[in-house]
Amino acid sequence: MNILDTTRAKVRSFMRMLAKGLHKVSGGKVTPNIVTLVSVLAYIPIAYYIAKGEFVLAVGLHVVFGSMDMLDGELARLTKKANQYGALWDASSDRIKIGLVMAGAAQYMALNGQAEYVYVPVMAAVVAATVAYVKAKGEVGVALKEKGMDHHKINHVFKEGLIPYDLLNIYIIAMITGEVLAVSWAILILGVVTYVWLLSKVNARIN
Repeated sequence: MNILDTTRAKVRSFMRMLAKGLHKVSGGKVTPNIVTLVSVLAYIPIAYYIAKGEFVLAVGLHVVFGSMDMLDGELARLTKKANQYGALWDASSDRIKIGLVMAGAAQYMALNGQAEYVYVPVMAAVVAATVAYVKAKGEVGVALKEKGMDHHKINHVFKEGLIPYDLLNIYIIAMITGEVLAVSWAILILGVVTYVWLLSKVNARIN
């Protein structure tokens, strides 16, 4: 197990305890979908602070509200409310967060003498969403071809390659350096490579 996996396991363990406490304190009134909604709404001010160049504050808010991506899952498992709708809402909310963050980055560059490069974070967001779309369509193809396959296994047939959701964490934290354009370029390039790689994997699996 590498450092990233170890860190993720520890955070997940903490979120499991937090989910139990939240469920108990709220009397079960706080649902996983509510947690997801709060997390998404929190990225509006995060995008605003990114646009203003207040990266430390943006990173701090991201650490707090970004962790809710695990909290809603743990709460769903605890309350046995995990379902297809919740999974869809959770996955699509991640793309909204990425879009907000990239929009904030584009606005920051527009206000700081790099207006000619605002297309870089915008296209990075588009490519990230496209990768998620190809992954989802590939999973549908596998489900149709291999009937009876467990949903959990189907969901893990195709990885997101070089731009998993964890990259949002890396992107925001890297903003502390102020090198928003350089990091945006890196994500865009990794995204295109991932898109090509994932297309080939999907094609090989369903054809």
